Parts: sequence; C-alpha cells; structure tokens
Amino acid sequence: MPYFLAKTVDIFLSYWWIYSPIVLFLLFRALWLVYIQTLTAKAINWVLLEVKIPKEILKTPKAMEQFFAGLSGVKSGANFVEKWWEGKIQQWMSCEIVGKNGDIYFFIRTPVGFRNLVEANIYSQYPDAEIKEAPDYVFDVPEDVPNKDYNLWGTEFV
Repeated sequence: MPYFLAKTVDIFLSYWWIYSPIVLFLLFRALWLVYIQTLTAKAINWVLLEVKIPKEILKTPKAMEQFFAGLSGVKSGANFVEKWWEGKIQQWMSCEIVGKNGDIYFFIRTPVGFRNLVEANIYSQYPDAEIKEAPDYVFDVPEDVPNKDYNLWGTEFV
C-alpha cells in the first residue's frame, strides 16, 4: 500500500470518533424527516369530488386557469417545529380526468379541509356546476392485472 494511502487510512481510523457522530446525526436527521412526514401523509383524510359541468356552458380556458390559480391558496410554509417535530408537509390535490364506460368524468381528490376551497373555486367560475362526493373509482379495477378481463401493459419513458 502506498505511503499516502496508508496515512490516509490511519488518520481515518484514528479519528473515527470525531466524524462518525456527525455522519450518524445527518443520517438520523434525514431518516427522521422521512418517518415523521410519512406519518403525517398517511393521516390525511381525503375526499373525492365529482364535478359535472353542463355542456351548454361556454367558457374560455381562462376560467379554468382562474380555478387553478385559486387552488394555489393552499400553499403554506412550515416553521422549524412544524417541519421537524410535527412533520408538516405541503398538502396537495389531484385533478383527474377519467374515462369510464364511454363517458368522461372530472374528479378532484383533495384533503377534507380543502373541500370548501375547491367547491368555492369551481362555483366561482362555473356557477351551474354540480359537485358531489363520489366513491373512489380506483377500487373498480381488480388488484391482479393483467387478468382475463384486463390485458394491460405499461412502461415508463424517462
């Protein structure tokens, strides 16, 4: 072993007690944040809203843009205690377009606490819209796919 490499290993082994607590602390901190934020995410109560907008409503894309701009009001930050002790995360919503039995449905999956915000934003742009809570359509698909009824295949393009 070359002299330089031997000295480097010697220094590394001699001073393990200095750098190992730092490395362990950084590892613990990262794992703690993942753990506490996962608990917080699992505790979110979700609601699935089905939105039906009458076909005779003629609106420009600006109306939907204003709807999405209104949803940006859910963005909030977290202080040190909220982030590292309570596991506060940025909550999210999902706008989903689903084709089922030849029909097209528009769903919004949101935390229960944001339901009023979502409904207010929809009604502000589409006053004649019909909003109702819907059962989760994901449970209509069997767990063992592909099977005799569903011959599905998928891939990811990166």
